Amino acid sequence: MSKHTKGPWVVDYDHSTSSAEHIRAGIDGDMYDVASVLCDETGSANANARLIASAPELLDVCRCALADLEGVLPEYDPEREHPAWETLQELRVAIAKATGEQS
Repeated sequence: MSKHTKGPWVVDYDHSTSSAEHIRAGIDGDMYDVASVLCDETGSANANARLIASAPELLDVCRCALADLEGVLPEYDPEREHPAWETLQELRVAIAKATGEQS
């Protein structure tokens, strides 16, 4: 499992263009670039930057939701349907993808 830079991550805007350029994280009081976002004419750069910057929090929430669901759902039984079983599997896949356990 890969280790990512701890959050929170923030979007650093280029104030001359109002476009997102870098995702930054604070480490021991200093700010470091985590990712760069290409500015484009479609307006998606700022939205992409916000999504990337929220990644550490989203991963933590997915892990908590997975633990909560595993704690309250009955054991999987192919004879009985439960709508949350699909969500449980989707959470497992998303977490594995984010942590490098699955591509």
